[in-house]
Amino acid sequence: MADEKVETKTEEIIENKTEEVIEDKTESTADVVAAVTEKIKDTLPDGKLAESKGDAPAQEPETTDGEEKPVESKVEDGKPVVTPEPPGKDDAGVVEGEAQPEEPAAAKPSDEFGDLPESTSEKTKERFATMKGKFDELHTNFETAQSTMNEIAGRFQNAGMNEEQFNMALDYVGDVNSGNPLRLRRAFDFMLKEVTDIGRVLGIPIGDFDPLDGYPDLKQEFEDGGISRERADELAGARATKNLADTGDQLKSDEQQAQTAHAQGIADLKALGGELAAQDPLYAQKLPQLEAAMEAVYESGSPPANWAAAIRKAYDKIQLVVPRPPAANVPDSIRPGAKPPSDSLHKQPSTALEAVEMAMRSLR
Repeated sequence: MADEKVETKTEEIIENKTEEVIEDKTESTADVVAAVTEKIKDTLPDGKLAESKGDAPAQEPETTDGEEKPVESKVEDGKPVVTPEPPGKDDAGVVEGEAQPEEPAAAKPSDEFGDLPESTSEKTKERFATMKGKFDELHTNFETAQSTMNEIAGRFQNAGMNEEQFNMALDYVGDVNSGNPLRLRRAFDFMLKEVTDIGRVLGIPIGDFDPLDGYPDLKQEFEDGGISRERADELAGARATKNLADTGDQLKSDEQQAQTAHAQGIADLKALGGELAAQDPLYAQKLPQLEAAMEAVYESGSPPANWAAAIRKAYDKIQLVVPRPPAANVPDSIRPGAKPPSDSLHKQPSTALEAVEMAMRSLR
């Protein structure tokens, strides 16, 4: 409490003396500081302000939002001197006011083209820069379109939609939005058929569909008056729902078994390939014909468990046609039955005219 009173009194002295200086500007700043200091010394109790011209006792660190800010003050020649605080750092450790290095520019797709030589004309450089900018723009648009297409394809796949259903859905939406009476009628008939099919699956009576036709015992019990029509429809719907769930479970189980069989078939083919490659030195040469045989086995619809045996059988039937080596170029002089060379071709000319005639004959 005593310290708070001292601080309050000090503030009052400084405020009053400052007002006096504003009203009477005859005193200099140094005189004001000295007068304020003297008044503080006379007012404060002993030990609150240093009597000498040395350093004043260190003030308590100021706090801002829970963080301490050390402040160092001195008194020189009767004048308080405040040492400025060093620049602080932000949360990232960056010193305030200090120049920071620029971050490197993000890589662009067109960077793979590099830069033109310095000797290139400015016009060519501008055209090259424009081309790179267009390339980056097209690359960005392509990536956006590809991402959109992947998202749409993923939604179709998750919905289990095939190509036929996709085209039917587009036709239906087009008919609904056309405003054409004929097309609207086609959309109505299409949707009525879809609703009827769903009703049959769920056992819900709709149109001329009677769910009791699929359950003769319920129909007989209803006709005999044992249960009401509502109860009969309810039981038929419950049975249809159970059948649907059982069918779904069966389809899921069949799909898992098919995936397992397919994976095992692929593993068997890999093992067969390794075995044939190790046993037959001509395996690489037979491989193109083997690939054709494999395609034929796949298209035949053969179960994956029979793939390896069928392909092994096809491999054993492959026959390579080994080409004959080309005949050696044997001179006629050493071939059986060849005529000996004419002496006229090997005779040395005796005159210049004879030499010319022999040369002419050799060119014929």
